[in-house]
Amino acid sequence: MRGVDLLSEDCPIRYIITINALKEGWDCPFAYVLATIANRSSAVDVEQILGCILRLPHTRKNENMALNVSYAITSSNNFQTTLARVVAGLNNAGFSDDDYRIGEEPATETPSIGKQVPITMPAADDDDDAPVDVDAIKAQLGAGKNAAQSEISADSLLARAIAEATQYENVIQESGDHDAAPLDTRKFMNMFALKNEFADEAGKLRLPQFVVPQNLPSFLVDEKTALLSKEALTEGFTLLDKDTRIDFSTIEAEIARVDIEEDARLKAWKLKGADNQFFREWFNSLPTERRIGECKSMILSQLSKDNAFSDKELAVYVGRVIDMLATEQMDDLQQSPHIYFAKIKDKINALLQDHREETFILWTNQGKITCEPQYRFKESISPVKFMSIIPKSLYAAEEEMNEWEKKVVWELANMENTRWWHRNISQTGFHINGYVHAFPDIISMAESGKILIVEPKGGHLANKDSEHKAKAGRAWENVANKAGDKFRYYMVFPMPRQLKAR
Repeated sequence: MRGVDLLSEDCPIRYIITINALKEGWDCPFAYVLATIANRSSAVDVEQILGCILRLPHTRKNENMALNVSYAITSSNNFQTTLARVVAGLNNAGFSDDDYRIGEEPATETPSIGKQVPITMPAADDDDDAPVDVDAIKAQLGAGKNAAQSEISADSLLARAIAEATQYENVIQESGDHDAAPLDTRKFMNMFALKNEFADEAGKLRLPQFVVPQNLPSFLVDEKTALLSKEALTEGFTLLDKDTRIDFSTIEAEIARVDIEEDARLKAWKLKGADNQFFREWFNSLPTERRIGECKSMILSQLSKDNAFSDKELAVYVGRVIDMLATEQMDDLQQSPHIYFAKIKDKINALLQDHREETFILWTNQGKITCEPQYRFKESISPVKFMSIIPKSLYAAEEEMNEWEKKVVWELANMENTRWWHRNISQTGFHINGYVHAFPDIISMAESGKILIVEPKGGHLANKDSEHKAKAGRAWENVANKAGDKFRYYMVFPMPRQLKAR
């Protein structure tokens, strides 16, 4: 399915029949019904297949309740065993018993093999030559079977699924925090709620994030826009016209062996001396074309996991890179292909980021990218390490910070016009979703109502990554303020010592 845009309304594909694609990790972005006719006996198989129906990256709540539920339909000789596999798959995928619902059918007696079903035959005094009514006997057999087994209709399955989903949502609503950890694990976590004095205004506040027009069929979603993703910015990317300039001069060839020790864990060791020499002699004994071909295959097998480009484009690009290698580098490639793989991967990632940045700037100038109030503060947070010594914090306690972040927050908290501050938790809190994703460290509100996004950076972090995040932050500020002057973005570095002395 590589190269086919399943999200396009013009895409004619409505059903997909496959043998191994699901098991091998293929993912449909809006698969709602998964039906498998295989008799599943492996918990791993079930877990992988369930992942295809649970990974819905573009999911938004729909007014039609039937579209807020995913369905997995399976066939099995032993339903209870298969059900146990499904539960095991859900648990292995990180779901607790409170995160899913399993319907139960009323117990029914199922005829076992050899059980007799009464058949009405002609009376003894009837004509012995009378023909046997085969259709009547079939009808009797069918009636006996239907009487022993309950008939399950699609409508009844759908009704029960909606009922279970509604019950589950009610439990979540009563818990108070839709984004919190599963209910059965919260008792083991440090939970800190919004302070009462800020809870009302913080609960109503929505921070703007970048959005683009929704690219899903209207019958699947209610919203006209969707959060901007890096995948969306990859649109139009190709490797065919990209340069292959890569600095391989810093590569130092290494060979390693991997052992399984007594604790059954893998250990890697650098090969030295005789082992190193033996491996080199063995590898060098292979024909040159075979060595290069195997190295290329190893590199392609790792890089092909990225869906931003096709395998065909990737093979052409990697081939161009290898063709440009000097003789010595070609020898090094054959000895240490993984090191060359890392260099090529970094190069492709840099090309991707450049393309996403260009697309982001173009779409912003065209007005395709806008900002809408999207992110809301959670009612409680659960940092692993926390602190509560600095005043005016938004929550009862905040995530622990490094010394430079503490100094910035301390100065911020002691300003008279600061109403509250919050230490944003990386990967789970608010993020600026530009061509790079940035999780700013500090979010603060001034007494005037302005929102400050502050990113303290140590002097050693004044690098290319910080530059990209600063660009994304400034773009966020500009686009977010088109509807008013309420948001500010700052990246803060410590002053050099010579400036402090003045």
